[in-house]
Amino acid sequence: MDINNLMEKVVRAIAGDTQAKRDISDELARHDAAQAAKAKAEAEEAARLAEKRKRDKYELLPAKRDYSKYGAFQQIRAIKDIGTDIKAGTLGGYVGSEANLDQTGTCWIYPDAVVNGDARITEAARIHTGCEVKDRAQVSGTANLYSTIMGDDAMVSGDAELRYCTISGGATITDKVKAYRATITGAAYIGEQVQLWGDISQVLVDGGRLTGKVAYSALHEGFMPLLQSEKLPCVEDAERSAKLSRELEEINRRAAAEAAERQRKEADKQEARARALEDSARRAVVVKPIQ
Repeated sequence: MDINNLMEKVVRAIAGDTQAKRDISDELARHDAAQAAKAKAEAEEAARLAEKRKRDKYELLPAKRDYSKYGAFQQIRAIKDIGTDIKAGTLGGYVGSEANLDQTGTCWIYPDAVVNGDARITEAARIHTGCEVKDRAQVSGTANLYSTIMGDDAMVSGDAELRYCTISGGATITDKVKAYRATITGAAYIGEQVQLWGDISQVLVDGGRLTGKVAYSALHEGFMPLLQSEKLPCVEDAERSAKLSRELEEINRRAAAEAAERQRKEADKQEARARALEDSARRAVVVKPIQ
């Protein structure tokens, strides 16, 4: 509303200008309508936000934290209990926008973890401290990432567990895969019950597929069958694979023997303590002679 123009019309209306009176009346009506529309829009937005808050499980804190490595992001805070371990009011990690972490399910980003770009965390996936998930990467299912960097179009799902890994390209990791300090690139597909230790980027080239019950260790430069795994086509050296399998069995046997020995020693200690207490009790009893 132009105040100067309105004042001019008021002066004219006071002087008896009928047109000025009509103009003032129309101007005030338009102003009232605009104010009413604005108030309605604000009320609808407030209702929408209130309804959204009822559905949402977390909120974005207003203040942004600037990471020299990542940029500026907003921290998340739970506004209701999530699963069994995240209570209302718990502070989480950082996101570039609400699109990075689904408001449904029990998925969560823990403190000092960052999810940005078009990356998406959904369902019951958990991104733990030290992780960075970026680009178009997706994590779903009940997957858990620890101190892992994941980017490009990589996907992790199922019950996979990754620790200190680097995942990029179009790699897909799913099912019950467990990886430790693994580097997985390209279009590799890893599923079922595979376990990985170390850099496998030279083992699984673009399009490589690894499934079954098998473990690969970069330290031993080979595969070790787990339980009754089928022989994989990519294991060319059967003799080396069998040797590594025997080594793994020997390690497990020694570990079991050591555990049994520890249990035996602990049982002996407990029995000795019991005998000592019994002897002490006997010495404490004073037998008086019969009068």
